[in-house]
Amino acid sequence: MVTILKAYEIARSYAKERGEVLPGIYFDVEDGIEYSNCYYFDYMIVDKNGNVPDAHPLIAGAVGIIVDKHSEKAEDISFGRFSELK
Repeated sequence: MVTILKAYEIARSYAKERGEVLPGIYFDVEDGIEYSNCYYFDYMIVDKNGNVPDAHPLIAGAVGIIVDKHSEKAEDISFGRFSELK
């Protein structure tokens, strides 16, 4: 079973695969939350240096990433599915 530290690495790599989502803007993830079958990580917006910008650009999409504890598979999770985790 994957640990939260390993899941964080997986989620962070998954977020970074998106590349530049707006000019000079990238996705990263915040600290995770453990659920029964997965770990959840909020998306966060960073600049090319990894700093959170003062003015957040408006970006719509998935709320975060889940990493399955057994398969180690990462995937986006919508607001609708997020409520099912709780």
